[in-house]
Amino acid sequence: MKHRLSLVILLSLLTSLPGLAISAAPTSQNDLARSRVKKLVNTKKSKLTAQGCAKIPPTKWASLIFFKQPIDHDVSFKEGCDIQGHLHITEAPFQVELEVRNLDEIHHVGGRVKVDFKPRFSDHVADVDITVSDARALDERDAEVLALSSTYGVTLGLDGKMKKNRGGRLKASRFHGKPVDVTERVRFE
Repeated sequence: MKHRLSLVILLSLLTSLPGLAISAAPTSQNDLARSRVKKLVNTKKSKLTAQGCAKIPPTKWASLIFFKQPIDHDVSFKEGCDIQGHLHITEAPFQVELEVRNLDEIHHVGGRVKVDFKPRFSDHVADVDITVSDARALDERDAEVLALSSTYGVTLGLDGKMKKNRGGRLKASRFHGKPVDVTERVRFE
């Protein structure tokens, strides 16, 4: 008992002296990337807001799904909208480049987006699967913070309104230029 108490006191002393502190093993690049990705996908704690951004009317989604009419849509920074840019949404893969604010060091996101529509006329819905590839999150100096890919799925009614949110996954393959392998579930409300 006396030896155990002595050991505890010695360790306490050593960890409190400057320069002699015993620290945990360094955090891995994957752990750092996982922490960043979790912060990105945690919509309840994020400072980034999109509630005040101009919404795409459900009828435009329905026109894209059923008549293949592209959607052109602009979003601008304003109260409740921390995203800015132009979207040209088509049935074919398209590029997205957006400025963002209130997302820590990330100021720009971009990537290639593919939207697959699978109408189920008997159920009066369409399954929509969104795949983002070659995505990059950049800081204010245009240095890469994260290299990402993601998938997400929703089910829309024939009126273009969401009937079911199936969620998705976000995968990081690089964090500050170093390879990582991090995948997190995503569900936006």
